[in-house]
Amino acid sequence: MDTLPLEILQNIFELACTDGGLTGCSLSLTSRAIREAARMARFHSVSLVAYPVRLSSFVELYARECDPALGDIPRVAHLHLIIPPSLGPRRYVCGGVIDTLPPHLDPQAKPPASPTTTHATVLAGERTPSPRSPHSHSAKHKFPTPRSPALAEGNPAPDSPATPHARTHQPTPPNHAQAQSEPPTPNSVGPTVVITQPTNDKEPQQIVYSPEYRDAARTLARLVAPHVETLVIQRGFRCQVRLLTPELAFLDRPFPRVRELTILGLADAGELVVPHARVAPLFPAATRLHLVRKGLAGHGSMGFWREHAPRATHLRVSCLRAPFGKFVPSLAESVGVAHMPDLSPPAKPAYPTLRAVVLHQDPPTVAEQEKIAVVEAYSMLWHSLEHLKAACATQNVEAVIADPFYIHFEEWGDRLRNEWLERIVGGSGCWKELEGQQGKECGGVPS
Repeated sequence: MDTLPLEILQNIFELACTDGGLTGCSLSLTSRAIREAARMARFHSVSLVAYPVRLSSFVELYARECDPALGDIPRVAHLHLIIPPSLGPRRYVCGGVIDTLPPHLDPQAKPPASPTTTHATVLAGERTPSPRSPHSHSAKHKFPTPRSPALAEGNPAPDSPATPHARTHQPTPPNHAQAQSEPPTPNSVGPTVVITQPTNDKEPQQIVYSPEYRDAARTLARLVAPHVETLVIQRGFRCQVRLLTPELAFLDRPFPRVRELTILGLADAGELVVPHARVAPLFPAATRLHLVRKGLAGHGSMGFWREHAPRATHLRVSCLRAPFGKFVPSLAESVGVAHMPDLSPPAKPAYPTLRAVVLHQDPPTVAEQEKIAVVEAYSMLWHSLEHLKAACATQNVEAVIADPFYIHFEEWGDRLRNEWLERIVGGSGCWKELEGQQGKECGGVPS
């Protein structure tokens, strides 16, 4: 180590710092000499669960390292950002289920008489684990649930006392509550979910998108925007009703070098853009988009991406569900085909740069399969996707329909992080189907 030139050491460290930040943190703690040698590579890849204290700590650290007086600026080339859920929504949507939270999970409910809370000090940049159920496709599922009233980072919720160590300690999020499917009720749109209260569980807390939080998020975007190349944005740890989600706008500038983008928990990135900010196009160099539509059903369209990722050539859309609403017609319009055989195609593709599309469908739940109308809706969706695949050939667009599989929102979070890490080192990631490779089977029909 003492005889290698600094440039060689920096290249070695950059090749090692592809795990989301752990290796970079470890190198910085080894010795002063190694810390200095690894400074440029330390932030090469960052996976950040942006709870308020953790976000502000990381932003302060990275801003300090970007001081021009210290020399060259270390670059964040690969960013995996999870935005925690916010206080406010009282309902959630996931896998076709719309339900009201029971009192013990309601973020606006009053706290129990003797709540059990556990706090742990967390280093900025450390990823929060999301334990995965070993039987995610059986009758029981794991669902993340917020600790009822408390705000993350020690900001007390209304009607709840502040905890003594709240200002300096960070909650250790998710272990997930159990849920199991019950027979559907006449007015339900899917299986009725009965959530049992876990014992001694450490659950993800909800936060408030305060002005200070938005400022920290905006500073993070300002610091990383010029250099980041692969970007994953996940909002929340589970599906939420879109219209009830509080506003969080912190993107006020384009990301000129992002070439691959993945979105989970958002219809698009538009709700993250500061109003009236001149950001179009937001991702001018992005060529690969992965849109995970878990819990979104037919909400949204491709209009945002046509404007803000005008050079995209590869598109993967995961978790398509029936009814497909406006999204599937918008997707078909993008490649210049009709979404059903008996309809006329558009005059020209609305998204002419697309050359490859991968489509994944969430299969209907067991309870949904017992409803004739739902089965017919899924049949229509499947025929629409089959038609879209065949019609894409007329537009010189390669279309692949991935095998249907069902996993929960938090498991999608784990999957996307693993695929992001794989893509950093040149792997296939979520594009295996286009390369003729079949990914690991994820399971069958959900219960």
